[in-house]
Formats: sequence, structure tokens, C-alpha cells
Amino acid sequence: MKAKIATFNLKGKVDIWWEGVKNVMVIQEEELLWDEIERLFKKKYLSKRYYDDKDKKIYELQMGSMTNDAYTSKFVELLRYVPYLKDEKGKIQRFISGLLEAYRDLIEFD
Repeated sequence: MKAKIATFNLKGKVDIWWEGVKNVMVIQEEELLWDEIERLFKKKYLSKRYYDDKDKKIYELQMGSMTNDAYTSKFVELLRYVPYLKDEKGKIQRFISGLLEAYRDLIEFD
């Protein structure tokens, strides 16, 4: 159902791309699964450079004038795009490195 809704709502260039993919790959939308659409879409529109840019933004993310909630939300949002960072310790260290120095000093970590 998710796949049908997604393909029905495509607009503009993405819709044109999808029609081409369907014709070339002889895809029957009734049999299509969401995972396949997601895979094809990411292959076309989300390049390695896209993910590298998100990773770079995590490294550059600094709390600065953000509130704790805003910083945490932005960090978690960007973390979705860095699938290779699976280790909890690495995530924690990356999160802490962007905190204000006053906060970092209060946190003791391995």
C-alpha cells in the first residue's frame, strides 16, 4: 500500500523519472514493494556525496547559540544519514564534541 501511495503522489521530474524506470524495468506497480522503490530512488537521487555532506554537517555541528533540544534534534536528524556510524560510543563522542565547552567539561566519558 505504501508503494502505491508513494508512486501515485510523485510530481514533476520525479514522476517522469519513475515512468521511465517502470517502462525500462517492466515494473508492475501492483506487485511493487516499498523497499524496491526506496532503493531505486536512493540510487538516483541520494548519491554518496549527499551522505558525505550530511556526515560533514555532523562534524561541523556546534551547539553555539542553539538550545539543548535544538542541538539534540539537529544531531539526531543528521545521524540518520550516516549509516556507518553504528557504534554507540562513536555517536556519543561525536555528540559531545559539538557541545559547548562548559557542558563538555561537566561530562565524563571513556
